[in-house]
This record gives sequence, C-alpha cells and structure tokens, in this order.
Amino acid sequence: MRIELRVAAVTKRRKKILFALHKKGGESYWVLPGGRVKFGETLEEALEREFKEETGACVKVGRLLMVNDFLEAGRRRHVLNIYFLARPLGRIALDRDFHHKTIQRLSFLSEQEIRSENVRPNITREILTYLASNELSRIYVGRR
Repeated sequence: MRIELRVAAVTKRRKKILFALHKKGGESYWVLPGGRVKFGETLEEALEREFKEETGACVKVGRLLMVNDFLEAGRRRHVLNIYFLARPLGRIALDRDFHHKTIQRLSFLSEQEIRSENVRPNITREILTYLASNELSRIYVGRR
C-alpha cells in the first residue's frame, strides 16, 4: 500500500466555509473541495484542477493552512490531506446538477452546521478555530 496525497480548499465567505457533500458506500459526509494529486502535478495545479471540476470556478490558491493524516479503520488506506486557503475567481455553481459519482451538492456551512454535520476527516475543531480567528496554532494537526 502507499500513501495518497489529497489537496483541499478552505474557502471562506462571510462566516461560512465551502464544503461538498459526498455520498459513498451508503454514507453521506462533508469534505472540503479537492481531490487526489496526479503524478507530475504540483499541489497548486492539483487544487486548481480539482476545484474547477467540483465547483465550476477557477481558484487562486493561497497559503498552506494545515496538513493531517487520515488512516481508515484497519489501516487499509492512508491519505495525507494538505489544505490551502483558496479564493474563487468566479461564481461557484452551488446549484449545479452533479453528474459526479460521489458529490451530491456544494454548500457554504455555518459554524453551527459544521458542528452538527459529519465532516471527514474530522477537522471540525481546526475549521472552527480558523473561522473564528483566521489562524491556526500549528500546521500539522496530526491524525484525524
């Protein structure tokens, strides 16, 4: 087995963060928009591509916000998640019809919604800290 690299965008609008609702294996959960890094891509290129695919908008990739390890039960899968601040350069198509196999919809979630929803990996604490202060105390947040 090998480690997968995944990049994701932390996109803030007012006091909300953009999430994508995924449905996979009979489960629904929220993730930050992004995806796997392809061989030969830079992290920034991968995030630009994935963000455009998922939201319909181009994005300006900002500074690195945080990194975490995600290990599935039984350690069958290890993902290194790398999160960047991101500013859309166009309109995000929240109302688009997804023909995607896993994404159901996009939504800007409030603090209350983030607290109550199933967010994966479990970075709720870090996202709420960023939402409140625009900062995190550390970049590597460990296993989530």
